[in-house]
Amino acid sequence: MSSLLQYSAVKISFRLLIAIFCCCLLFSCCKTPLPSRIQLCQVPSPRPEENFAAFIEPDEAVFMMHAVQTVYDQRPVLDGYHQIESLRFFSLLNNEKAIIDERLQIDIAKGNEKVWSYVYQSNSDPSDLIIAIRGTENIMDWIKDLEVSQVPFISFSGSEKEVKIEQGFYSVYKGLREALFHIIQQWNPSRLRITGHSMGGSIALLLTYDITLTTPGLTPILFTYGMPRSGDLNFTNEIKRIHDTNAARLTFIINSKDIVPELPSDLFGYYTIPFTNYIFCFDTGNSVENHIWYEPALKELFKH
Repeated sequence: MSSLLQYSAVKISFRLLIAIFCCCLLFSCCKTPLPSRIQLCQVPSPRPEENFAAFIEPDEAVFMMHAVQTVYDQRPVLDGYHQIESLRFFSLLNNEKAIIDERLQIDIAKGNEKVWSYVYQSNSDPSDLIIAIRGTENIMDWIKDLEVSQVPFISFSGSEKEVKIEQGFYSVYKGLREALFHIIQQWNPSRLRITGHSMGGSIALLLTYDITLTTPGLTPILFTYGMPRSGDLNFTNEIKRIHDTNAARLTFIINSKDIVPELPSDLFGYYTIPFTNYIFCFDTGNSVENHIWYEPALKELFKH
């Protein structure tokens, strides 16, 4: 009983800390970014088991983060591409397979129609698609982020692996994936890039993993930015497997000053994916902005 109470106390304390961070994030997201405040800094020495120097193509890294930024801005304009789909909260409501809790329904009732994801198609090649997924930007989103319980992962095709996923991320993902898989099956892309920031990175990772289980002939290319931990050790091992077998191309871009990639805590059985990480460092003097300003920081890093 005492251990259970101790676990509950730790869990509550963890949620309170993240809630404070999230409230700051909500306020900060409303501010206009000031790239001049960004200071590039020295990346810390890597731990032996981690690859902190994964190769990335600078133009693609900036472009994929910009694709996510268009979702935050709710403005689907991307050079060389046009929008073919946008996924909103109403898409979740109308999807009978979605896991929708009361908080999400209340948020919809208040008129929240924010887009979660844009799907882009190349102007020159219909088989070239980009799926961009935003992170959280309002209180309802962060309430879902604060879920630390894990649930089994069941693929779109119905297969179940011995892996567990953070419940809130999985809930949102299940509400989006039917529409996303419909688009993938409709266009049968020869090139599919998936990109996400923050919680959107976790959803993008789940989609990438699901594609490797459901559509093995397709090799998705994934970029995430400031992605939180998403699952247990078995999930981490599964992601390593799809990387080692070239079932997907994975790049996780992380600011070493960003605390979000260290959440949820390992106290709750979450693990960092210790490979294909491109670690760089920028510091605005504000821990919230260190999570938000990936696009201007990458532009500064690569002098775009």
